[in-house]
Amino acid sequence: MTDSLLHRTETLERAQRLLNSKASRTILGIVGKPGSGKSTLAQFLLDQLPEGQVALVPMDGFHLSNEVGPLKGLGGSNPLVSANVSVNPSSFN
Repeated sequence: MTDSLLHRTETLERAQRLLNSKASRTILGIVGKPGSGKSTLAQFLLDQLPEGQVALVPMDGFHLSNEVGPLKGLGGSNPLVSANVSVNPSSFN
C-alpha cells in the first residue's frame, strides 16, 4: 500500500469513528500547504462516507474579493468578504 493510500485509509477510519461517536455535530478541518492534496482528500472522504451525514464546506479563496475570488462571475457574494471580516493570526490560540 502506498504511503498516500495508507494515510487516506487511516484518515477515513478516523472520520468514520467521529461520525459514529455520540457527538451531535463534528467538524473536521483539513489543513496543509498549497498543493498538498487537501481538496483531493476532502473529496475522497466525501465519496467514502455516508451520503447525507457529511458535507463539504470549501474555503478555497474565501479571503479574496468577489471580483477575483471563487465567486467571480457567478453573481454571488462571499459572506466573509461582504461582512468585512478580517483574520488576526495573533488572536489564534
